[in-house]
Amino acid sequence: MKQIHMALSRKIFHSKSVHMNNVCQLLTGAISQDKRNAKFVANCYIYINCYITPVLFNIYTHDLPKTTSKKYAYADDIALLHTHKNVSEVEKTLTQDLHHLAKYFTQWRLRMNVTKTVCSLFHLKNRLANYELQVQLNGSRIGAVKTPKYLGVSLDRSLTYGPHLKATAAKVSARNSLLRRLAGSRWGADFAVLRTSALALCHSCAEYCSPVWLQSAHCKRIDVELNDTMRLISGCIRATPTDILPVLSGIQPPDIRRQKQTMRLHQRSANEQHLLHRKMADTTLRQRRLKSRNPLTNRRHGPPPETDADDWATEMWKQRWTATSHSLKKFITEPTPSPPGSDLPRREWVLLNRLRSGYGRFAAFMHKIGLADSDICTCGHPQTGAHVLECDDIGVQGDMMTVDRELRHWLNRTDFSV
Repeated sequence: MKQIHMALSRKIFHSKSVHMNNVCQLLTGAISQDKRNAKFVANCYIYINCYITPVLFNIYTHDLPKTTSKKYAYADDIALLHTHKNVSEVEKTLTQDLHHLAKYFTQWRLRMNVTKTVCSLFHLKNRLANYELQVQLNGSRIGAVKTPKYLGVSLDRSLTYGPHLKATAAKVSARNSLLRRLAGSRWGADFAVLRTSALALCHSCAEYCSPVWLQSAHCKRIDVELNDTMRLISGCIRATPTDILPVLSGIQPPDIRRQKQTMRLHQRSANEQHLLHRKMADTTLRQRRLKSRNPLTNRRHGPPPETDADDWATEMWKQRWTATSHSLKKFITEPTPSPPGSDLPRREWVLLNRLRSGYGRFAAFMHKIGLADSDICTCGHPQTGAHVLECDDIGVQGDMMTVDRELRHWLNRTDFSV
């Protein structure tokens, strides 16, 4: 341990980097502000929970040897990428680069985790679908996997992101099960609690690294689960059209939210200090045959960089809602994060959404799916969603658009349920 810290000290004070003075000031400030950290540093130990530990690790590994393949590092995860038409050349290059890295790690008292070190081959040649790379490390062959996971994203051979989106959809489905424990059709948490919980649990998981797999053909797996999330928030039944679920749940459509995340990443990469700036600027745009294989650098079209991503997404949502022809537009003319009536208790909120959407357990719908003997209302007419709003026997009172006091009073005292 003492040898490691002596090596760290030598790398700090003998580095030619112009930023090393700032690093030394940071370390000096951290030591002077925290006596506990000063004690550990004085004894040649590093406190694991100290916030300067990542800085020290980056300093210790900043002089990794140059390799023929490209290096991508995040914390202590290092990935090597090499492209060549000949597979044997790829194997040879990766084996040599791993040998150089292993030699460096041994010199500086670092240990490579051989059990977690794997290799994968990405290509579109079906005849090599089952081929496994022959890459050596210290005389032993490292494992070859078909779907490696890097930074939480599962990569497949043709980069369709199908396995990753399938696993993500399963995670979102499990989190939807937690939301179901918060509310039913007549009981449970209110709109604000369910919406906040859905954004924190489901949408955060579903949108992780979305700029990478935005154009994958498997995105519908995610959309199916997010539609289920919005049904839980609004209380709508499964037969409700999916294009009105975002309006009733106060959440932008999934595809617009993904485009918004991509737009934010493009805007951040415009900064010259951003890691992606040089990559985005140097890459030559080229039209790909498969839309799903277009990388982020090939998707620079869209609004100008100065456009705010949130404002753009809101405007796109409004335009999409204006173009729809659903009858719900009579009651909700503009989509907002808090639809009219969102402050109602759970039972009244669910009943309101099923009435104004026209989709619920009406007699006509129950008869259509074989769960009712007749579709006739008590007034003698077929009981559809549109009929209920005009039926004198049911007697809906108040304004559905503004959700006024009269409608709130009727929702609270009525025994009618759908």
